[in-house]
Amino acid sequence: MRKLFSLVAGAYAVLLIVSFGAAGPEADVLVRERCTVCHGAAGICRNLGKKDPAAWDQTVKRMAGKGARLSEAEQRLVAGFLAAQAPGSRAVCE
Repeated sequence: MRKLFSLVAGAYAVLLIVSFGAAGPEADVLVRERCTVCHGAAGICRNLGKKDPAAWDQTVKRMAGKGARLSEAEQRLVAGFLAAQAPGSRAVCE
């Protein structure tokens, strides 16, 4: 069961990263325009490299539930983008 979960989680991570690669600049703009309004870049930057793709997905969905203006497709895009960023990423932290 653990192997199956690991396989599914790994496949999900790959899909998120691939989707980020296809639309990176759009995701960057979404984070800057819609996420940093409430949290600032520093607040988001602190979590880069600490959350896995599933955790970013939950976080982004929770923020959308609290009023972040993101469609479901944009939520997936932003979660994948943030999951793919290394700590201190220039795309988010500067």
